[in-house]
Amino acid sequence: MNIDRREFIKILPASIAGALATAALVNTNHKVRATVPESLQNRLKAALSTSMHVSLTKEDVLGEGEGSWDSHPRYPSGTLNCMTWLQWVIAKTYSKDEDETKAALDRLRYYRGQVAWGTRKHFIDHWISVEAAPLRQLDLSACDGFLEKTIHLDFNLFKSSHRYGCRLYREDVNVIQVKYIVADSFRKCCDLLRDGHYIVFPVAGANYMKNTVRFTGPMGLVHSLMLRVTRDTARSKLTIINPSTDAGKVIEKDINEYLKGSRSLFDGYTLFTLDQIWDFNASVPEDDATKQIIACERELPCRTRPGI
Repeated sequence: MNIDRREFIKILPASIAGALATAALVNTNHKVRATVPESLQNRLKAALSTSMHVSLTKEDVLGEGEGSWDSHPRYPSGTLNCMTWLQWVIAKTYSKDEDETKAALDRLRYYRGQVAWGTRKHFIDHWISVEAAPLRQLDLSACDGFLEKTIHLDFNLFKSSHRYGCRLYREDVNVIQVKYIVADSFRKCCDLLRDGHYIVFPVAGANYMKNTVRFTGPMGLVHSLMLRVTRDTARSKLTIINPSTDAGKVIEKDINEYLKGSRSLFDGYTLFTLDQIWDFNASVPEDDATKQIIACERELPCRTRPGI
């Protein structure tokens, strides 16, 4: 579908002024409108600025804390992987102090905020399908190159590779529909966005999966990126903020340079924004599933991390 850029911009809803964009890519039958306080915009900028100096690793460096099945630290102390980097940036965006950051991070890392390895959000696909807040996926169906594919998550393989003997939260949600823009069309699609920051999840290609599938099973959305859109000319300036586990640090690149370098890894990309209002302190009681997982973990021997 071809869309005149000027007409498209007219129907885009308001974004977070210069930072968090809540404007979805839309067609004339579906619109998402929201505004975000200026203070949230400023906190995102501050969180991103701080995040530029953290160390990145492929390892899952965080656990649930001392006395838990995975006794690695529950909160970061300088080193993160790509997924916890994004969760940490989001937590810092919504919080005002260290205690609030920890509370927000618990809600982002664990389903219903209930802390256990089995309630942790291990897969981006599952996270987005079961409890996405505060993430909101943009409707990209108006862009050229829009595709969908189905992913079947293999929780048994994942648990076996980590030698975990309990259930994971909501294992029944294991068939995931992934909606995305193919890599060759992603730049053109992003050029239609208003100024702001967007969350980007790449869609794993065969080359990406060949070294991880034997431990994780199939995955759709992998890695975590942010996209900064600025428009000081007729054409948008698009910058990818990449928590690179290969480089061990956060790197900024022009989107064309990033896409060229990642062509062999990713089949496409998705876009998300942040909800204008997210109360991470809202009370969420344990349900039977989380209670059973937490009780089961108490009976497990302390985890010895496999060398994967």
